[in-house]
Amino acid sequence: MLAAAPRLLWRHRRDIFISWDFVVSVGIGVAVGLRLPEKLDEAVLSSIAIGAVQLGAALLGVVLAGLAILAAFFESKHLLLLSKAGGGLSRDLFPFWFAGLITVIAALVGLVGLLATPLALPTKPLALAMVFTYTWALLAVFGLIRFVADHALFRAESVDAESGQSSAAGRFVE
Repeated sequence: MLAAAPRLLWRHRRDIFISWDFVVSVGIGVAVGLRLPEKLDEAVLSSIAIGAVQLGAALLGVVLAGLAILAAFFESKHLLLLSKAGGGLSRDLFPFWFAGLITVIAALVGLVGLLATPLALPTKPLALAMVFTYTWALLAVFGLIRFVADHALFRAESVDAESGQSSAAGRFVE
């Protein structure tokens, strides 16, 4: 999977960079960057770093839980409907893979932030990287919640269609 990562990222580049979560994260990063001093106090940088590590780890758990919920919907009939709806399983699993990647990066950048003072790393760019990555991770996971809910509704509609009932489920996205 690691060798295929660059191809996967390239294939989904539009989904990654032309997305509300990326744009909002960049905006928040710019806003914070305009307010931060060039040299941050060690305690401030440490607090941001600890938050990035904790948030990254916690959000990775949410991503895995969402993936488990989505996997519970997979049976042959549902997978067939999914492939007919467009994209198929590979396209539906990419948001989980990518959100997991962002959460891990957020945690790793936070770990680098914890080492910044002993290594004499520049604090402002590092703080901005932490704010950007954990903001993006948080917003990407929020998008996954909607994505899983849409799949639950899609599954409910397909079960209703199989039984001949009218679906009252509705969809978040038409």
